[in-house]
Parts: sequence; structure tokens; C-alpha cells
Amino acid sequence: MQNQDNQSVKNFYLERNSREQKTPKTQSKLPPLGVGSIIGECFSIIFNHILLAILLGIVPTLLGHLISAGLAGYQIQLGLSEYQSSGIDNDFTLVLAIVINVAAYAITCVLLIQLAYDAKHKQRAQPKRYLASAIKTLVPFSILNVFIGAVFTTGAFAVTFLGARVGLPTILVYPVMIAFFT
Repeated sequence: MQNQDNQSVKNFYLERNSREQKTPKTQSKLPPLGVGSIIGECFSIIFNHILLAILLGIVPTLLGHLISAGLAGYQIQLGLSEYQSSGIDNDFTLVLAIVINVAAYAITCVLLIQLAYDAKHKQRAQPKRYLASAIKTLVPFSILNVFIGAVFTTGAFAVTFLGARVGLPTILVYPVMIAFFT
């Protein structure tokens, strides 16, 4: 009788222990997510799809620069000449050129993000689907890019100003800024 009770207690604990090992909480022990592994994976994706990544990056950016150069002038776009405001039409043209460049950057980001997502999930690249999705998300992603740029610029001015106030040499302000924003 004692042996039978010991056996039932042993079976109870063995069964309970095996149930605990099969729960999703203990099965999903993932390795810690490190910055090095993320960066390494990004480079791996880019180098495994180098031609497509270059095309997805260059085509929208080049089109954006060509369109804005057609509006504002090629010499201004290339930085060979200074922009001189001579009325509301020129100012509107400059703002439109900036909006076009922001939109081109947003499309480029969305295209490359989708390439990385498909590569991560071992799916074949589908540039037409990427472009359709990039056009659908153009406005929100452009607004996000402008917001990120504004936050970065505000932070850069703040760090530069504070660095000047405490007497930090300018050459040291930018490494502090990089460390702060990365």
C-alpha cells in the first residue's frame, strides 16, 4: 500500500512537471535581442539582395531629385547656386520641391522595409506589391519622416545650445549628439 501511494505521488509530480514544461511560457524562451544581431541581419539582407536594394533605393530618390530640380532649378538642386526668393511663386516652388524629396525618401524607406520583411520571412521579393503599398502609405510615412526630422533638429539645436552654455567645445558637441540620439 505504501509503495502504491509513493508511486501515485511520483506519477502526479512527473505529470505536473511534464505539463509545466509544455506550457507556452517556458517553450518561448527567446535569446535576448541585441543591436549587433539586428545590424548584422540588416547587412545580410542588403547584401543578399544587393541589386534590388540599390534599385529600390536609387529609383525613387533619383526621380524625386529630378522632379524637384525641374521645379527649383538644377543648379539650386545641385548646390551650385544659391536660392534667391523673388516672390511667392518661387517660395511655393521651393516648398513643393522639398515636399517631393520628403515623399521620395518616404517611398524609398517603405520599399526597403518591405524588402527586408520579405527577406526575413524567406519570401521572394515582389517590387510591384512594394510600390503599391508604398503609394498607399505615402502620406502617413511622409508625415512621420517630417516629425522625426523635426525632433532630431530640435534635439540637435538643444544639445548645441546647451553645449555652448556649459562651455563644451563644438568639436565635442556632435559626438554627444550622436550618443544621445542613437
